[in-house]
Amino acid sequence: MALTAHSPEYVKSLFDPISDDEVWPGALYQAPIITGIVHDPEGQGGMPNMFPMDAMKLLTGKKGEMKEFKNIDELWETVHHVNDSPMVLISKPEDCAILTANIWYAILKAEGALTSNGDDRIVHMVNTYNERSTISLKDLYRDTYYVAYWIDFPSFRDVGAP
Repeated sequence: MALTAHSPEYVKSLFDPISDDEVWPGALYQAPIITGIVHDPEGQGGMPNMFPMDAMKLLTGKKGEMKEFKNIDELWETVHHVNDSPMVLISKPEDCAILTANIWYAILKAEGALTSNGDDRIVHMVNTYNERSTISLKDLYRDTYYVAYWIDFPSFRDVGAP
């Protein structure tokens, strides 16, 4: 679906429960241009040095937060909320084992559990190039730099777009 940066349909698509959440990385990347904060005369298509939490606030008015995780369980405690509230992951700048380095990913779904039989927690994602990944939580932890999310994990499926 082709949407212009200033169309109401573009912003609505970010919150439409029947649309894929895969639009988030690209939308956040282009948020400064979409909102008119930054002009793009050279056609760069975004402002890659803007933090995702700032872009989230530009698009929605809701305060975002970015977190670097101390351990795998702390990462899971955050990403398992993705089934209710959109999140963006930024991969490490270099030395990623699975993910592409220094890329934004929309976290689409988190599932599984840590049990006595092992750890089957997995995360489904898509990056800004529309490349999909399903990755174990262990591999995700190793390749994750930050995760950006809205404070208190609000569900836009329940409350609608701001």
